[in-house]
Amino acid sequence: MKNDIDIIKEKITQIIVEQLKFEPGRIINFEQSLLELGADSLDLVEIVIKIEDAFKQIISDEMMAQFCKHAKLLEIFDYLKQ
Repeated sequence: MKNDIDIIKEKITQIIVEQLKFEPGRIINFEQSLLELGADSLDLVEIVIKIEDAFKQIISDEMMAQFCKHAKLLEIFDYLKQ
């Protein structure tokens, strides 16, 4: 049975794979940033909005700026676990 952590990682991975048009099943390294994965500025905003919708959480403007500039996916994941 999957725990909450696995569910969060799977959903974030699904959002990124769909937005960046990766092959389904691609493994996402949570030590990378969205920029390192090849996201452009529009992708960044779309990914954050989709994460907000998926997890029913509002991400502050400050946190959104951090995610878009340099935050590793692990930091986004940790933020959602709170």
